Amino acid sequence: MNKKANLYEVLLYIIIGILIFFLLWKLIPLVWNMISPPECDNLADWKSVKELVVDLDEGDIDALIFYNGKCKMVSFMPYDVNYNRIKLEHERISGPAICLCKIDGEICKNQDCLEIPDITSINKNQFNTKEKGKNLNLEFKKEDGVLSISIIGEQPIKSAEEDKKEEPEPLL
Repeated sequence: MNKKANLYEVLLYIIIGILIFFLLWKLIPLVWNMISPPECDNLADWKSVKELVVDLDEGDIDALIFYNGKCKMVSFMPYDVNYNRIKLEHERISGPAICLCKIDGEICKNQDCLEIPDITSINKNQFNTKEKGKNLNLEFKKEDGVLSISIIGEQPIKSAEEDKKEEPEPLL
């Protein structure tokens, strides 16, 4: 009888071990993605955007060049499903915000957000730099509690073939 009880106990531990293994198999990648956000190559330009927006006074217009690298700039309005076509991966904003994030499908894998407390909205429609050129000339305007962000110029995205055509031929 004692051997039978030990056998059942061993089988129970094996089953529990297998369940824990599969649970960890699924949880470790989720936790890893949360603690190591995607790397952005345009963090310096994002810092300039945040400084400009924070310092922008009512009625002011300002512009800057933004390197639209691996991460994109997206505006968000909390609780407005019609405005937010691109969604935040984790809803962590309580007011109008612009975020720098890696876009995966229609999900913003959040890198960094700036909530702007002294405004009521950002543009009429969601602003984003997805599928835009590499270097964007952005204009920021704050008027009547609304932050307007517009692209007033851009360097178009070039294919690898177009880049090769622009390289000068070597002199022999």
